[in-house]
Amino acid sequence: MAAFSVLGFSFVVTLVIAFVIQKTIGFRLSAEKEAAGIDVVEHAEVAYDLEGSLHAPGTGPTPEAVIAAAERLTAKAAP
Repeated sequence: MAAFSVLGFSFVVTLVIAFVIQKTIGFRLSAEKEAAGIDVVEHAEVAYDLEGSLHAPGTGPTPEAVIAAAERLTAKAAP
């Protein structure tokens, strides 16, 4: 019985935490940020620069998207 109580409690607390995260910062990035490259948008750097070997043609972040994301980050950071 105690194991099921702990299981139920953990489930409810996890749901509450997930709800709070979803309503505050959210779990997903916008489609624009995903297309620009999550590492570039979130951290202003590329995690694994393997010279595009992991991207199929046309699926990697375009230079224009990277530049636009960097400009937005720079504008946000400016005082």
